[in-house]
Amino acid sequence: MVKYAEILLIDDNPKDIMFIRNYLIHQNSHINLKVTQNYVDAIEYLFSITSDSNQLKPQLILLEITVSNGKGKQLLTTIKDHEELKKIPLLVLTNSQDSKDAQECYKQYANAYIQKPESKERYHALIKNILKFWMEIVSLPKYTWS
Repeated sequence: MVKYAEILLIDDNPKDIMFIRNYLIHQNSHINLKVTQNYVDAIEYLFSITSDSNQLKPQLILLEITVSNGKGKQLLTTIKDHEELKKIPLLVLTNSQDSKDAQECYKQYANAYIQKPESKERYHALIKNILKFWMEIVSLPKYTWS
């Protein structure tokens, strides 16, 4: 069973947000899903959590690189260049079919690059596997930020 976790989803596709939310609801999950739907909101949220020691930090970030007309790659770079934010595992979960995008994301230290499945069933299976791996199998450190 997935332990309690904070996950940040950065995505502007309502269907994809709904797939993830619905999966978590139907699993009676102990996961708090924070959603930001554009570059500016994501940056504001991420920098607010680094400056507020009382605010819960996400244990995992799911990023759609096509968010805000392709600014997701810029967001990935900003996160991975930040001393504190780069500690959070970041999975690119994208509709992009461009193989160059995968190469660029790995060069910017994305922890994984995953293309979104088309069907609801496969999408739910993907989320189940991501959560099982990152929330049950992997040992994530407790983040103590200065």
